[in-house]
Amino acid sequence: MAKDQLPGFKEMRRLLYSKNVPVEDIVAAGDELARAERYSDALDLYENAQNLEGVRSIAEKAFSDGDVGIWMKARRILKEPITVEEWGKLAEVALSAEKPHFALFAYKRAGNEAKVEELQRTLSGDKGLVPPPKETP
Repeated sequence: MAKDQLPGFKEMRRLLYSKNVPVEDIVAAGDELARAERYSDALDLYENAQNLEGVRSIAEKAFSDGDVGIWMKARRILKEPITVEEWGKLAEVALSAEKPHFALFAYKRAGNEAKVEELQRTLSGDKGLVPPPKETP
């Protein structure tokens, strides 16, 4: 893999499944992918290399971005349970990052039914965070 090129499908397959790839090469490719914001692929490589530092770094970035899917994947790799409080905080972060569907998912996991109902009403208007117009009698 060229230094300025991200791994493609074949290179990812080699990095993930070949027995004779040095761990340093796997981590370096994961670092490149993380810098390019290809977090899911980077997590796959970090998991394969058992690089928990890289996984934790992506988990922190995903949390601060309100990216529920990447955060969940990272926490699964780290084998860390997710608390109700963390779900609630992540929902707020996702909402402030204008990721209402991620926020809805996190509010559901947090068990915050009031916020779930409120957000579902808001989203049902097909205009993202803009509530649907009120009907006049």
